[in-house]
Amino acid sequence: MCPVLGPYLRVLRTPGYPAPFLLGLSAALPIGMVGLALLLLAQQRSGSMGQAGLIPAAFGLGNAAGLFVQGRLIDRIGQTRVLVPASLLCSMALAAGVLPIWQDRFVLPGFAFLAGVAFPATISSMRVLTADLIADPRLRMSGYALLAVSFGLAMVAGPLLTSAVIAVSNPATAVVVAALVTGAGGLGFALTPASRRWQPGPAAVGGRPGVSAGLSTLVVANVALGFSGGVVAVALPAAALAQGAAAIAGVGFAARSVGDLVGGLAYGVIRWRSTKVRQLVVSLAAAAGASWFAAPVTGSLPVLFCVLLVGGGAGAAISIACSALLDDVAPTSSLTASYTLIVGVGLTANAAGNAVAGLVADSAGAAWAFAIAAMAVTAAVVWIWLRRHTLTSVT
Repeated sequence: MCPVLGPYLRVLRTPGYPAPFLLGLSAALPIGMVGLALLLLAQQRSGSMGQAGLIPAAFGLGNAAGLFVQGRLIDRIGQTRVLVPASLLCSMALAAGVLPIWQDRFVLPGFAFLAGVAFPATISSMRVLTADLIADPRLRMSGYALLAVSFGLAMVAGPLLTSAVIAVSNPATAVVVAALVTGAGGLGFALTPASRRWQPGPAAVGGRPGVSAGLSTLVVANVALGFSGGVVAVALPAAALAQGAAAIAGVGFAARSVGDLVGGLAYGVIRWRSTKVRQLVVSLAAAAGASWFAAPVTGSLPVLFCVLLVGGGAGAAISIACSALLDDVAPTSSLTASYTLIVGVGLTANAAGNAVAGLVADSAGAAWAFAIAAMAVTAAVVWIWLRRHTLTSVT
């Protein structure tokens, strides 16, 4: 057995694990599709990147709100009874939004918001199932790493699929494809035996998330990181559009996701001797460096894609380090709620970044948008360094 892949292969051989894992991965694929497809659809209809940036922002805000709502409901009534209607509603909202009968410029943002609210929370649900299905704590951590890497894989495939569909058809078709994949993946995940059998524990039903000083530190840092990611999500297509190459914007997103995938795999097999806090600081510094370098190279898409590849690798390390630190700063009884909090604020900040980047790209160009993203990551580095003393165990 390959020593690098050995732990991951053992995770995949866990009884009851493969089916929800694979279906959860397919349900996550549209996350990498919807933002780009909706952005290009709105830009095609309005001709304004400023207006177009509001569409993925609406989807992101809806996704953040839906994450909180679905998480709470899942903890009360189980996964299947929440994910089945959510998957169906999300698919219908995405498909309805592309119909040419809608002329009002507020209709598409409304459908995007509704689709975000209903986007099935399969990744969060799979994280819970991983803890439920894998008894060995060390192997369970490999399961968490595998889940993170699989999400990165979905981020690689999603934008590429969007670009491929747009190359042969149009952005509206890409949105419809995303709707179909979302519905099929979400329903398939929700109907697996593992998901149908899962029941929330007593602490999950009545518990409330505790917000320690360390958790607050991570939450604020993820606000800055989410904002930066939202800016890049609009700045990259803006850079491609400026050179008349809108269809290959997905390649840039894929490059960033490939970096995330490779970085996640490498991070999971390295035996780190430094503390988790130091790992986080170094990863943030690397991400900040890549972000600052992206701003002056927006005129050369191949170079920009290489920079995004490096930034993706640093982003994977940041994500894993934050996840590891969460075990130290959040009470065990509210670990899932704490995870949901971090993801939710990151998505909200991401939506704000979408909106800001659209306005900046329209008025000043993509390079200035990338510079704003770099400022946000730099702020996260400084914040974590100043608050590093709070990132200690509370359990």
